[in-house]
Amino acid sequence: MTDQPAWQRSEGRDHVIPVHHPWSFKSVRRFIKKTIWLLPDMDSTGNWYKPGQVYLEKDVILPYVPNVDHCDSKCVSETQSKRSILLFFRGRLKRNAGGKIRSKLVEELKSAEDIVIEEGSAGAQGKAAAQDGMRKSLFCLSPAGDTPSSARLFDAIVSGCIPVIISDELELPFEGILDYREVNMVIQTAFSIFMLISYAFTSLSNSVVVWYFKVGISLKYIFSLQKMKDILEFAFP
Repeated sequence: MTDQPAWQRSEGRDHVIPVHHPWSFKSVRRFIKKTIWLLPDMDSTGNWYKPGQVYLEKDVILPYVPNVDHCDSKCVSETQSKRSILLFFRGRLKRNAGGKIRSKLVEELKSAEDIVIEEGSAGAQGKAAAQDGMRKSLFCLSPAGDTPSSARLFDAIVSGCIPVIISDELELPFEGILDYREVNMVIQTAFSIFMLISYAFTSLSNSVVVWYFKVGISLKYIFSLQKMKDILEFAFP
């Protein structure tokens, strides 16, 4: 490819390369680092991309393709009164880098009421279980995976479940035009354990606090979530 006139014209700067997985093009990245990369995140941890390979002035962050079906306005309306789970997470419980927070959260929250955290599985059954859980929940936990981002964020959005992001230095798709503060809660990793544990073990018995989370906070995000999920949802052609 690099021998082609079209490439040599700008050393690939006008070429677009889908690098939507931490291992994509890993062995040849040094040859294509001047091209426009389509990424799931910037991975500021440095675990997957070397310094100078990715930066916002050159590259584009895209949303993940959701792993669950789109819950449209009618679906959200029908499921809203059935969302009995306060906080839900289903996925791999052991991850590297920033994703190590998952196992810590599981250990501390496994006995909390109204909170469901469980190991996920691949395949049709795993998808169905995740989709069912998200549609029964008000808030969906979206901790970092091996990279700062997680497909679960977009699964939550298209399920009408308010994402609770636990990840540091996360860049999100189209942040220049979308205000994510309107549709999700973001908690820094270092603070997440203290905040969630404090809520789970000291506040669940307080009906006023439970009402505040289930009604007061959730209503703040629901309307904006409906507007944003249509923008972020896309599928393979």
